[in-house]
Amino acid sequence: MCCWAAVAASCSVRRRSPPAVLLAIVVPAALGPADVAANPAPRLLFTVLWAGLLPASLLLGPVWRECSPLRGLASLLGQGAPRVLPAGLGVWPTVVAAVVFSGVEQLSGQSAPLVLAFLAAYALAQLAGIAVYGSSWLGAGDLFEVYSTALGQLAPIGRDDRGHVRWRHPLLALTTEPVPPGFVALVAVLVGTGLYDGAVLAGLPGGMLALAAWMVATTAVLVAGTRQAWLAPALLPLLAGQLAGHYLGPLLVDTQVAAVLASDPFGRGWDLLGLSGAEIVDPPLPGTLALWLQLALLVGGHVLAILVAQRLTAGCHDARTAGAVQFPFRLAVLTVLLAAVWLRFVGPA
Repeated sequence: MCCWAAVAASCSVRRRSPPAVLLAIVVPAALGPADVAANPAPRLLFTVLWAGLLPASLLLGPVWRECSPLRGLASLLGQGAPRVLPAGLGVWPTVVAAVVFSGVEQLSGQSAPLVLAFLAAYALAQLAGIAVYGSSWLGAGDLFEVYSTALGQLAPIGRDDRGHVRWRHPLLALTTEPVPPGFVALVAVLVGTGLYDGAVLAGLPGGMLALAAWMVATTAVLVAGTRQAWLAPALLPLLAGQLAGHYLGPLLVDTQVAAVLASDPFGRGWDLLGLSGAEIVDPPLPGTLALWLQLALLVGGHVLAILVAQRLTAGCHDARTAGAVQFPFRLAVLTVLLAAVWLRFVGPA
């Protein structure tokens, strides 16, 4: 409880000024070297911020909603009389943002200024949404907030009906309440992006068409597995396991590289953090420990997804029909797991 209170208090202060991490991304992206090998912006955005939101949200809940500079800006601008979000909008704007974000992540390896262009376009889109719908837009259109809030449902702490922070069983927070429209597609885009990265590392063809193909294939599998809409919340442990296994390496290695590059963000020989020339520990874990840990995260997330689906089904069906109802979901979970394990640990012959 104290930990949550400290985070919330700290974030409320940071809302009133641009967060340091965003400045650390924007400034080097605008003024730093065009060479991605020397510019910290891509790693700060895609690893430190995006991938770092995963463990932060799983441990502390929806941290981005508490820290979001966009929410701070919305409160400063005032809401006036904003329109009500359309009933069927759901998180579909976030799905579009996730597709664009994934594409930019793939292309950012070729051009650091692309990060600046993305952030500028993203900020303008969010400001337009806030201007029309007020701060309620951010719960539907801000990719970082929707991503963090979804994963935060698995955190061991949360707020009760009175707004008080309480310890809780992470999996018991998932209920059969309908997920917003577009939720399954969002999970599929994020999982599909991770599978695409694994495919490229395994030597399979890359490119935007291949990325789109993995997204579409994953969407088809997960939509088929959640024909019973009340099973969709059980996709959250699957998403957490997939992302944790996928981002383990980048978080351990690229975070080190980002810190070293941030010490000289403009490529002028500076050493702001005293890290220039520091040795990168790669591999960060001894022997095959990293591979076993990735496997444990992948399998654990998918097993938890099946257990959550079983609990949700027990509340809606008797034991005789529960197995049949869960079969498409279990098949979808197994398909995604086998694809991830094969790409990461086996690869094409």
